[in-house]
Amino acid sequence: MATIEDKIKQFKSEVGNKTLSTEQAKIYNAFTKVNGKKVAISVVDCEGVVLKVTLIPSKEVKKILLKHYRTSDGTVTANQILRMFDVVRTGSKRKSQGNVVYSKVFRKNGVEYRTVVKIFPNGKDAVLKSFHSTIGYK
Repeated sequence: MATIEDKIKQFKSEVGNKTLSTEQAKIYNAFTKVNGKKVAISVVDCEGVVLKVTLIPSKEVKKILLKHYRTSDGTVTANQILRMFDVVRTGSKRKSQGNVVYSKVFRKNGVEYRTVVKIFPNGKDAVLKSFHSTIGYK
């Protein structure tokens, strides 16, 4: 089984020298640090709600890398991870188990991608819980 260090190395290699937007650079930084600082990203969701989403490198980000990044259980690529908030901006929104799930099916491959966040009672602050696809799910 791959270690978190292996997954980070793979992620860095897949991104390579790609030019990143400010948002993508923040996501990249969160995903390439084992115990880095929290990263906050401001995003307007599909209903026009402005969210400040916090990515915690040592917790949820690690889970995404180990469970969903290039695995048979919800495979996502580095480029899809870098664009995970596109799902929040343009997908659909539903509540599930105390979290908000933003989903979007991409026509190109017919795969549904889900960005899961926990929104706090103030309605503006959130924390990333997961990002995965339907690949590998029955």
